[in-house]
Amino acid sequence: MLLRRITEHVKAQNWFAVGLDFIIVVAGILIAFQITEWNEGRSNTIEERELLQQLSIEFEQIEAGAKDSLDYQHKVIAGLTTIAVTLDAGQLDEKDRALFEHGLKYGYTLYTSSDRSTVLGEIISSGKSSLFKNKDLLRELMRYDAYLNEFASAEDIISEQQTAYLPNFTSNFTYDLEKTILISGASFRVSPIGTYDISAMVKDPAFRDAVYELRETHIMYTNWRRRIFERIQKIRILLDAEITASGT
Repeated sequence: MLLRRITEHVKAQNWFAVGLDFIIVVAGILIAFQITEWNEGRSNTIEERELLQQLSIEFEQIEAGAKDSLDYQHKVIAGLTTIAVTLDAGQLDEKDRALFEHGLKYGYTLYTSSDRSTVLGEIISSGKSSLFKNKDLLRELMRYDAYLNEFASAEDIISEQQTAYLPNFTSNFTYDLEKTILISGASFRVSPIGTYDISAMVKDPAFRDAVYELRETHIMYTNWRRRIFERIQKIRILLDAEITASGT
């Protein structure tokens, strides 16, 4: 209809009318683009808010797991330290027996947590990271994901080191296979410590070396876990602030 009218005006050499029709066409196109852009922006804002909410829920769970892992690691280090002190003293102080046995039981066991964010993985793979307006938050999320890749390599190395000390460490005690106990913060059971000979441990240099080396591996591992926990906390702060801002 509009094209026919423009043609008629051209034939009649009514250039004013032609110009007016042209302006109407251009204005219509610009308005259509504006409406489309507004709809896309609104849709992106809604999707961004949903992703922020999903990330917030997931990182709350990730933070809880990371804290459990840190608590576990600190207690293992305390247990191995108690063993080392006992070896230096040549005898076990009865008040330290529980922590001593805890060190024996978990001295070569790492307890990690589910640090990976499924939502973040989907955001990266789908290219939806462009939806995030807060570039500081996006940068921290990307750094966190990259750091976990570094941690995975470090975890493998630390596990290999612990495996090398395992024979010497476990040579002076047994497990009570008739019983099982639930590991704090985990969902699986292990056997408690059975018999052990303190004097034999004190006289065994290989056992002593294994205790000190295992403690060092746990300290290294805990440092990695602590940095992960700090990154999670920073992301949660940024997420909370962004969600609050997007809701106003």
